[in-house]
Amino acid sequence: MYRVGLPFWKLVARLGVPLSLRIQVMRDNEADVYIATSTDLAGLVAEAPSLVELMFSVLDCSEMLIEHTLHRSLKLTAKVVWDGTVERSINFVTP
Repeated sequence: MYRVGLPFWKLVARLGVPLSLRIQVMRDNEADVYIATSTDLAGLVAEAPSLVELMFSVLDCSEMLIEHTLHRSLKLTAKVVWDGTVERSINFVTP
């Protein structure tokens, strides 16, 4: 697997090598949603009320962004591998 965002990742992806990307998952307690972002793939932001729904949303969004970046469809279907951790919770404090 080759990580999105590393040098030459677009070339490697066009050759059909499987890609990976790091996702940061946070919990917004006030809005009661999980939020996923990625520093590897610009523009990836997703939110959902459950972790399962979030993973499906991340999968759809990341495939769409990668295909848009490469100007072609992906050769392989994506797989989600997740260790189940949530990076942090977001709590907004109002005066």
